[in-house]
Formats: sequence, structure tokens, C-alpha cells
Amino acid sequence: MERIRRGFRFLGSRHRCTACVKRDMDRDHFYITLFSNASQHLYPDNKIAAFTIQLAQPIILHPSEIWEVGLCEISFSARQLLADNTDTLVYCDLIAPQLIDTTMVRFLRTFNIIIPEDYGGEYQFENVYYAPVGKRMFRDIRIEILNLAGERVPFTDGKTPLKVVLHFRRVITH
Repeated sequence: MERIRRGFRFLGSRHRCTACVKRDMDRDHFYITLFSNASQHLYPDNKIAAFTIQLAQPIILHPSEIWEVGLCEISFSARQLLADNTDTLVYCDLIAPQLIDTTMVRFLRTFNIIIPEDYGGEYQFENVYYAPVGKRMFRDIRIEILNLAGERVPFTDGKTPLKVVLHFRRVITH
């Protein structure tokens, strides 16, 4: 497999790094880490609970392959959360629409935010729930964190960004 050397920047970083990047997606899985404060120059209306991030390069998934994505980690500062004990729904625009109750939505995961005093909210999910990826090529990813009423979870926009880690995996069929 031919490799090319490219310069890239970590999201939210001013430092330029060099790495080898493969031209084709030939792995069975990969992770993407997103920070809510990245891509502010492209999406100035980004908030902690609703943000769009532009990746350093497009992701192209082969059209004959089936891919799934799951939320494996989410973290934020407890000082940013205005209310805890909140049932939270995480939406992602990469997901193929799924039937939830009576509507079709791009729903990724639900979890309950419960934060002890003076503790940061970090959730590493032991059981990752996967949903089919509905796009074969993407460069932007949109994440929304909503409560059961369909409103954004009330975070203050502080200095600490919300971090989301997505795990993509190829579905192996025999």
C-alpha cells in the first residue's frame, strides 16, 4: 500500500505534525476524537452541546462495505453543566436514520449525566452501542447533545471543551 507524508494539525492545536497517512481506508476499525471548540473559524456558532467539526482530511469508506459507529467516550467539565441527573441523547449526522418511537432520527446513544460535586463528567462506555454509518464520504461531523425534551443540554461555554470519541468499525460479513 502506497504511503504519503502529510503535514496535519491536531484539532484545536497550533502545532503542525507530520505523519504517514494511507491513501485507502484498509483497517477494520479506527477512532476519531472531536473537541467542541475545534473548527470555530469555520463554524462560529458552535456550542458545547451542538457543534460541527471539520476533519483534517476526508474519510472515504468503500461503497460495498458496511461500517458502524459508536460513542465510546464523552467528557466535559462539571463546572460547565448547569443541571445534572439529566437523561441525555447524543445525535450524530453520520448515522443512518433509525426509527425511534414514531420518528426517524440520527440517534447515537443515551446516558444519564450524574456528577458528584467537584468532579468532571467523563464517561467511558463499557458497552459501546453501534449504529450504521449513513455516509460513505465525509469531512465534517455534527454532534448534538439533547435532553428528553429535545433541548440542548445546558452547558456554559467555558474554556474546557466537550470531548467526544467515536469508534468506527467495519462489519465483517461471511
